[in-house]
Amino acid sequence: MTTFDAIFVGLIQGLTEFIPVSSSGHLAVAKFFVPIHDIDLNYIVLLHFGTVLAIFAALYKDIWVLIRDFCKGEKYALYFALLILISMVPAAIVGFTLDDVLERIFCEEGLKIGKIPLEPYRLIGLAFIACAYWVLTPADKILKARNSLPPEEKEEQEKTLKGLEEMTWKDALWIGVAQAVAVIPGLSRSGSTIYAGLLCKLKSEAAARFSFLMSIPVILGAALKDCLSSEFRSRLAVSWHNGDGTALVQVIGILVAAISGYFAIKLLLKMVNKYNFHPFVVYLWIIGLVCIAS
Repeated sequence: MTTFDAIFVGLIQGLTEFIPVSSSGHLAVAKFFVPIHDIDLNYIVLLHFGTVLAIFAALYKDIWVLIRDFCKGEKYALYFALLILISMVPAAIVGFTLDDVLERIFCEEGLKIGKIPLEPYRLIGLAFIACAYWVLTPADKILKARNSLPPEEKEEQEKTLKGLEEMTWKDALWIGVAQAVAVIPGLSRSGSTIYAGLLCKLKSEAAARFSFLMSIPVILGAALKDCLSSEFRSRLAVSWHNGDGTALVQVIGILVAAISGYFAIKLLLKMVNKYNFHPFVVYLWIIGLVCIAS
């Protein structure tokens, strides 16, 4: 693995984990179209720790208050922890039961419909377009309707929407279901969960913040699941003790994922508050069609 490879993949992971374009889809497509070297599951797992660092850096105030109040036994913090737990359940079930199947179909073998083979990158291209059409386009319409209002009307509308402290367990469950569906590479986790939050009448920023906060245990859980495998531990030990500089290169990639992820979070929080998802809709249509036509 070269330093360029590590930086390139770190950028993909950091940026696409949080902007609504699917990090898993982009990483899988990059493997087929970009000549990167020795980028395997082990390294992708390590990059996920970088994106978690990005969440802690961007939302440290929210996280600190929640941890502090949880330790004090404050009712709101305890309830919010329950909401996070509820939101994790659908993704945990789907991830642990279908993870290997999805990995094989979307990242390795593809799918055959009759006698027509569909390569993994073409399937991901279809998923990109599905995400643009069924997730980001309706979310974009909601954001445009909210953010195009005059300041006075927007302020009045905000009073009718829910903040994080007003979320219900049903809201958390529906957002969790959206997250579970997005385990398919090409379907954006952040886009799906933010859209679900908007449908649950959450304020735009609240939907985005909950999407990021709920991702912490999911990302860590998925990474730890892979870390527990004996193959991962043995290959990681080799790469970090072979003395060829691989460990340093991997650390650089993790830092790039953390820094780029931080700016991606800040960008998305600004976009849901003031703008919309239209640029991401256009982008997914373009990259989806390119993947299908390749």
